[in-house]
Amino acid sequence: MQPIWPQPFISWAVSPVESKEGWRVPSRNSSELLSCYCRWVVADRVIRTDKMMGWHAGIAAPAALVASFSLPITQGRCSMAYLHNECPSCQSGHIENLREVEGYRYYICRTCRFIFIHPAILQDIDGGRTIRAYDPDYWQMELRAAKERSYSVALARIAEVIYYTRIPINNFIDIGTGPGYVLDSLRLYLPSHADRFHGVEMFPPPPEFRTDHRNYRIGSLGDLDLCFEAGMCMEVIEHLTPRMLRNLLEEISAKSKPGACFIFNSGLPDYVLNEDPAYLDPVRRGHIVSWSVEAVRAQCGGLDLTVLPIRGKTWAFIVERRDIGTAARVAEDIRNRVWSALPENLEILVDPVMGSVLKVLGHHTILAFQ
Repeated sequence: MQPIWPQPFISWAVSPVESKEGWRVPSRNSSELLSCYCRWVVADRVIRTDKMMGWHAGIAAPAALVASFSLPITQGRCSMAYLHNECPSCQSGHIENLREVEGYRYYICRTCRFIFIHPAILQDIDGGRTIRAYDPDYWQMELRAAKERSYSVALARIAEVIYYTRIPINNFIDIGTGPGYVLDSLRLYLPSHADRFHGVEMFPPPPEFRTDHRNYRIGSLGDLDLCFEAGMCMEVIEHLTPRMLRNLLEEISAKSKPGACFIFNSGLPDYVLNEDPAYLDPVRRGHIVSWSVEAVRAQCGGLDLTVLPIRGKTWAFIVERRDIGTAARVAEDIRNRVWSALPENLEILVDPVMGSVLKVLGHHTILAFQ
């Protein structure tokens, strides 16, 4: 007996979707349609739907097809399930056991080099479960490290990305700013430009531990009513599942201008494997993944974003918004932009009182790593 496919599934399955390695959306008559449907349904339950899409809930999924699959539907769109035998980012089947950390198993994808906690844990985290709650106890542990970063390496990353940005910067965003101490450090070192800098945090510490900067916002990047030309996301994405990172990348695309440049600071797989194995820390710090440049590129499918490595840095990369329809220039050595930085952007790094210390810092931090 042939199954009767729900019309919402048919509409999704035959719509144009950018292909990725290990996954392509089949045509309606393809033999792969059955596998595609398994990814779409919710395990041993019914399809959950979004009223805004006009879909009807309660379409039963054939039990024989869904024994190993689970899939939430969020924001009116389908997301693929995390399967136990493939990479949650690029869907390659070339995954291997890496190590166990405090009772949690980690894997590595040999195609995109993404390091990730067990897919079932990723699925649970997407569903609302947390290994490490971002509660007052977490912030008591994190606040000292956040302040140290904000007055040191964060300033270096900010200066660096200002050199790289090829459009004039009016608004700069610190994504996942935590207590917002980086806004305080910029108010100290660049007081004449402090109003250009903004910070947003979804899970803030208690009010007494936050900055009083007027550009500190609670919520997601998508909640803000500004567009940004540059930004930083520091020590955030190691906490994010693939679906969470995809949502963030969509928000960056929606809340930035063509040419906008963002620097991400996070331990990449080379850093985890060769420099700091303890970076994988699910219980104390909530580090559940290590993103590679290739894995982030897989999450950018269909978005007008280019992901660029920074040669010599195993803890940072660039995401740049390009004009729609413009090809990604993934072979570019972004460090070469140090010689052609926009003069109006470099002026941001100079203050009448504090001088050019951040301009010098940005220049040196770009050239220091080969």
